[in-house]
Amino acid sequence: MFAIKQDIIIAQATPEGRSALTLIRVSGQNLTDLIFNITKRKKLTPRYSTLVDIYCPRTNQILDSCIAVFFKGPHSFTGEDMLEISCHGSPAIARKILQSFIHLNARLAKKGEFSFRSFIFNLSISLLKKL
Repeated sequence: MFAIKQDIIIAQATPEGRSALTLIRVSGQNLTDLIFNITKRKKLTPRYSTLVDIYCPRTNQILDSCIAVFFKGPHSFTGEDMLEISCHGSPAIARKILQSFIHLNARLAKKGEFSFRSFIFNLSISLLKKL
């Protein structure tokens, strides 16, 4: 089962393999610094698709030009800050982006962990409304 943690999780949301696009999701508390380190942008407007370059934190080289959508918590699926990145569908690019986030202290999500965080968030909201 999942432990309730405050860490940052990341996962590829689309099936692995070659495709036109790959969707990568990131969720956690206060993603502002992480977003800056990956995109070199101080701010992403919540709920707007933005063209961004994704940088490797070790080499500072551009890994891909992507569309990013930032969801400020609690207005996201998990109730936490959430970032969705639509990158090119090459498995090598997706792998490099995932590794870059992991290098910045995100961890790979377990299967169902995004949904679990959403369930816990919605459960806590329901309980608070009953008080």
